[in-house]
Amino acid sequence: MYWVWLIIVGVVISLLSNFVVLKSRRPWGGYLALLIVDLVGAWLGDVVLGDWALINEYNIVGGIIGAIVLDLVWKYVVTPVATQSSSTNAGTKA
Repeated sequence: MYWVWLIIVGVVISLLSNFVVLKSRRPWGGYLALLIVDLVGAWLGDVVLGDWALINEYNIVGGIIGAIVLDLVWKYVVTPVATQSSSTNAGTKA
């Protein structure tokens, strides 16, 4: 059940961030990359934030926090840097 809760938290946070936060913008790496980032964030949040608010040995609050934090890092740090570097590389190849 641990993995089921982890996947549920990761998918829900990914869907919410895709359709509420991003709206029409496409994340760098696509939606699958953002889903993987949210799943890793849900796992890291559980591991780092300890054992509180457990549901079937899964720290659901920590998983939500971890998924949101990694999601925000991906959208506001990784995406602009990757977009900027790919646009500068495209200009130098021509």
